[in-house]
Amino acid sequence: MIKKIGQQIIIGMLFALVFAFPTTIFAHTQLEMSSPKEGETVTTELKDVSLQFNTNIEKLSSFKIIHESKQEVPLDQTTIEGNTMTRHIMDGTALENGTYTVEWRIVGKDGHPIEGVHPTF
Repeated sequence: MIKKIGQQIIIGMLFALVFAFPTTIFAHTQLEMSSPKEGETVTTELKDVSLQFNTNIEKLSSFKIIHESKQEVPLDQTTIEGNTMTRHIMDGTALENGTYTVEWRIVGKDGHPIEGVHPTF
């Protein structure tokens, strides 16, 4: 009987913690939008790629762009303004036809490092 009451108290406390601090527990930064958009066909010269997240991101954040042939696209430095991260494709770089993927790594507002892969264009 005492063991069962103890288990119920522990379960009740855990339940209370989840509902008392929902933004702390579930507030990880997530990718909201990209430019170019996911699945977009780019028909003009592409100069920049931007990723927008649902919270501000830290200056340590960055990304790289990989062609389907596993070749990395040469990029300039990362610019971060609030929740948006942008990288300029180096001048003189001609992008081959094909599919490109953005591999990103950010430090979110909550301080957690987060990685992701985004099939962009």
